[in-house]
Amino acid sequence: MSFYFQAPDLAEHPRRSYRRFLEETIGNLFAEVSPISSDLSSRFELTFLGPDGKVNWWFEEYAPDSGYPLSAEQARRTNMTHARRLMMEAWLRDTTTGELRKSKVYVADLPVITDRGTFVINGSERVVLGQLVRAPGIYYSQPALNQYKALMLAELGAPVTFELVLDYSDKKTSRARCRVKLPKRSWVGATTLLTAMGWDPKDIEKRIGNLLERNKIEWPHLTSNEAMAMLGRAWKPDGGGGAASGATALTELTDKKRYSLSGLGRRRVNKKLGLEEDSLQLTPEDLMRAIEYLLGLPLDSGFVDNIDSLENRHLRGVGETMTRALRPALGQMARSVKMRLELNEDEEIGSPNDLLDTRPFATAASKYFAGNPLVQYLDQQNPLSELSHRRRITSFGPGGIDPAAAPVEMRDVHPSQIGRVCLVESPEGKNCGMVSYLATYCRIDDDGFMCVPYRKVVNGIITDDVIYITPGEDKEYTLAPPDTKVNGNEILGPLVAARRGELFLEVPPEMVDLIGITPQGYFSVGSGLIPFLEHDDTSRALMGGGMMRQTLPLVRPERPRVGTGMEKIVARSSGHSITARRAGVVSRVTGNEIEITQASGEKRKYELTRFDRTNQNTIRDQRPSVREGDRVDAGQVIADGPGIDKGELALGRNILTAFLSWNGYNYEDAIIIRKGLIRDDVFTHIEIEKHSIGVHQTLRGPEILTPELPNVAGKDLEHLDERGIAKIGSYVEPGDVLVSKLTPKEQRALSSEEELLQAVFGKVAEEMADNSLRVPHGAGGRVIDVRIFTPETTPEMKAGLICEIEVLTARLCKLEVGDKLAGRHGNKGIVATIIPDEDMPYLPDGTPVDIVLNPLGVPSRMNVGQVFDTQLGFYASVLNRFYRIHQFDECLSPDATYNLVKGALEEVRQLPGYEWLEENGKVKLFDGRTGEAFDTPVLVGRQYMLKLNQLVLHKVNARSGLGGPYAAVTQQPVGGKANHGGQRMGEMEVWAVQAYGCAHMLNEMMTVKADDIQGRHQAYADIVQGKNPENGGRTAAFDGLCCEIRALGLEMTLGKVVDTFEELPDKFCSHKDLPEDPTMEEKLQVSSVDMYESITGEKLLEIPAGDYEPVVRPPQVPMITSITNGKNGKKPQIELAQESLIDDIDEPGNNETENVEEGKDVQILNDFIDTVTSDLDFAPDQTGFAEQEIAVPASTQVGETNELSSLIAPELDQDDDMVDFPSLSELKSLAQELMGISTDTKEEKEAMVGFKATTTKTPENVSGNPGDNSGSGV
Repeated sequence: MSFYFQAPDLAEHPRRSYRRFLEETIGNLFAEVSPISSDLSSRFELTFLGPDGKVNWWFEEYAPDSGYPLSAEQARRTNMTHARRLMMEAWLRDTTTGELRKSKVYVADLPVITDRGTFVINGSERVVLGQLVRAPGIYYSQPALNQYKALMLAELGAPVTFELVLDYSDKKTSRARCRVKLPKRSWVGATTLLTAMGWDPKDIEKRIGNLLERNKIEWPHLTSNEAMAMLGRAWKPDGGGGAASGATALTELTDKKRYSLSGLGRRRVNKKLGLEEDSLQLTPEDLMRAIEYLLGLPLDSGFVDNIDSLENRHLRGVGETMTRALRPALGQMARSVKMRLELNEDEEIGSPNDLLDTRPFATAASKYFAGNPLVQYLDQQNPLSELSHRRRITSFGPGGIDPAAAPVEMRDVHPSQIGRVCLVESPEGKNCGMVSYLATYCRIDDDGFMCVPYRKVVNGIITDDVIYITPGEDKEYTLAPPDTKVNGNEILGPLVAARRGELFLEVPPEMVDLIGITPQGYFSVGSGLIPFLEHDDTSRALMGGGMMRQTLPLVRPERPRVGTGMEKIVARSSGHSITARRAGVVSRVTGNEIEITQASGEKRKYELTRFDRTNQNTIRDQRPSVREGDRVDAGQVIADGPGIDKGELALGRNILTAFLSWNGYNYEDAIIIRKGLIRDDVFTHIEIEKHSIGVHQTLRGPEILTPELPNVAGKDLEHLDERGIAKIGSYVEPGDVLVSKLTPKEQRALSSEEELLQAVFGKVAEEMADNSLRVPHGAGGRVIDVRIFTPETTPEMKAGLICEIEVLTARLCKLEVGDKLAGRHGNKGIVATIIPDEDMPYLPDGTPVDIVLNPLGVPSRMNVGQVFDTQLGFYASVLNRFYRIHQFDECLSPDATYNLVKGALEEVRQLPGYEWLEENGKVKLFDGRTGEAFDTPVLVGRQYMLKLNQLVLHKVNARSGLGGPYAAVTQQPVGGKANHGGQRMGEMEVWAVQAYGCAHMLNEMMTVKADDIQGRHQAYADIVQGKNPENGGRTAAFDGLCCEIRALGLEMTLGKVVDTFEELPDKFCSHKDLPEDPTMEEKLQVSSVDMYESITGEKLLEIPAGDYEPVVRPPQVPMITSITNGKNGKKPQIELAQESLIDDIDEPGNNETENVEEGKDVQILNDFIDTVTSDLDFAPDQTGFAEQEIAVPASTQVGETNELSSLIAPELDQDDDMVDFPSLSELKSLAQELMGISTDTKEEKEAMVGFKATTTKTPENVSGNPGDNSGSGV
């Protein structure tokens, strides 16, 4: 067979659609709104049509020194939009004098489409999906047995619905009716509408009277005015009546500015109804024929349409969807011009620029590319994902199907989709069947219909003539599938499976009209890359195509040994490879450019893209594939892009694979890999992340960049340059500073520490706050580029920005345990363990296998294609060949796949050194740990394995138990890696921990690491001080539970076991014996605060000037938190803390204090005060007091528990009963009595108020040694 068919350009449709929009549709849009005149003043008229009746527009490039990008690559680097200026001629006509005034008008910036069919918007590549919607025309359906409907769809305007309801009863009065309506309007009789449109009742009766009678439909004979009045009452939005209202309502169908069928809609209506009309609006004949066809359906005249067939659905490209988005903006612009004409009716208008405001058009264009659901970020994971994204089509979007109301029938496979839409590849979730991918050889015509190529067949002989047929032409030909068995060019009989429209049948070869070109053209690009696709289950083939789109481009890509031939087509259509435009000789090759000397002597340079970032943080890197002195032809690949090797798509590596169960490590599809794969960077890829920060002009002054930061050690800033930006080539880790920035802050009172910082660092520490850009959690790597944008270089920067800085970091990501690997046949698994090379199973020649897969993953999944792939890949590597397999090759010869693999096996077995290969292709493997052979032979080969973007690096997150953020409401740790949160410890996780008996770990997780706030703080303090943290206490969630139980009227008492029937004291608030509630002064201790302010003169409750919002706090009581020893001449101090009042839920008691009676805690405090004050001598000396250390019992030594301190401030996590401390006023009175002084002198006041007991050294300390001051004081 010498037939050769060139695969079409896979990115042709978006480019052609957008080019048609720029060259034709723009003029039609502005012609629709021309001319624009006022209804009140007819002197001036604005139009975009020139004297020749045509709209003149053109595009202008930006000046090189304007700062706007002139290429897509420059726009990507500067985060701007690659666009051109749309200019247009506007004419102002003075109707009184006939004068014409012309102006050149700037309309908008329209983005430029790249050669790959994408747009660069704000520095990111975006793609516009094709939208599969119903084509304009008329469609007939039968929703019920006695009901028929017709729907007239237009490109512009509301749809018109026709309804025929039949009455099969034998009643004298028939309820059958035929009526018409518009959306949000009432029903109108069909004959009434025809009469209003100008049809004479006699003509109506002549045309459809018989049909009306046969369908038992009674219709009124109305005059034209009566019909208009009825139409006005039904269709007028405000409900007005009269013939005038009816005439106004008809303009919704007859006015060219409000209704248009479009050229496609008019052709489809003419074909369906047998008309030859040219008007793009509805005519009386259109309505008559539509109603006549509807009335004939119950009489077996005509047929209903299948809305799910691609015959009735067409594809809207970027040009069509953009037209629908810009048309309302042009209407808004025309209304603004009318308003200005009305306001300036008596004034002279100089030029069209005085009237025209094109901002609505520009805003609509920018909003379309920024927010339309059909405009998406380009999936740049690898070249295949990018190409598949550009060929993706959807039924959703503006004017499409509502995702929540998508019918099941629309998701099913329809015969018209064969060869046009991939029947294998589709999303697996809620978008299944609604989002599809174009078949490889499918081409879109100018009307948006999908065409598929076929070869002509004459008398059973296949010719080389190729024709493209639309879905509507399927029923006109008898089509044979491309896998039909042939002998040369002759179709083998006696019967051949064929299709005619939606009918499948078997016919002789002589009755076949057309035959498909290749089975590969019936699938999408992703499915076309799977060899031996016919041997895989459909669901597994779907997974294989989907996982190839998730593949990460490797540092060292390798083209597959076994492929389908689509690898070259995908690499060429992706646009990532560089091809020579002219033939010549390579004269110079560097890492950044290739220079080729052409035959004419001219030297052409090709610049390479190196280490650039994509939308998915993968790498865009082009590597030269030629050397100096090589002769290249036009179109030859001279540089490979990411995921491309030698001009072919290379997403993975050919890995030596064994199907073997190995000690349970590959249970449930787990994968065992050899450590040498990591050492040799076989599955290593590069990730590039972008970190950006802006330097703003604030109200308090500009933000500044500085290489020095307060509170940051100098060694942590060594990687910054003199500007405070990370140096290129430096390695950064999470938390490191990338851009050192200080922000001005408000002036306020400084603390002693801040005064020290100000003295050390100068005024910066006082007025500036650290607002630097740091490496986020989970990121890091090598700084490879720094980009600085200023308003001078980037005109589109936001207001208030002094500059914007971007730092690109790259890191090598090696394969590790938890990463996901997959093949091309839907086989996938997680790396479970990494085994040393010497422990892996090895071949008889000593070669260790690279990967061990579970053999049980093949039979149940029914993806036998991977077995052929593995075997043939091994034989290809031995023979140094590259096989390109024809999908569905069984049509060429019986058992073609088996014969191919078997032949390669026999050829390898004849080579020296491969005698150990058995006849069935299996190998006797040896255990690397013992050196013994396994019991049975094992299938070993080279399978093409992929590394997916499902990395453990992106998924696993670690959080410190006490560090990290907490939720403000629940005070529990937040969740999610983005929030630096942790994993949820749910009910089932608690069961798992309980099953292992980890009581202490469970206690930590449920208390200290959860919402035990006080226990959390105490545990943190214990860790800082080097102590062992105590067990957690009561959590906030438990307190909330107690409050909810109290709300039910139940009282909870903790720490007391009631095992008798003695009557408990009633604690309800309504009990008559309960004491009265304390006053507000007693609750807030106002008297003690007043006393303190009167003695010291310090205002504790002073309200600052300005707006003040009172903060409601719970009642506070003082608590002794610490007692500081008097050393180095300083006074001993007793520090108090105001703690919230604790509810009346008692703490659970421990074994020692479980049976403490009421009042014992008061006795404990009294004993403590007696002990502390027993040795105090407050005899005043010359300075006011005699200094004396407070004695401590001799039993209190270093390392032992201080019993006194535990009595003063018992820890919250202990099991003692709650201690009731005296109030502040009582403590002051107690201090006065103990000191025996009055508050007459200033020194005495300070001593009393500050609770400071200044003592002198005593003749002897606690141990009785005079003059020894080394004892510990309290």
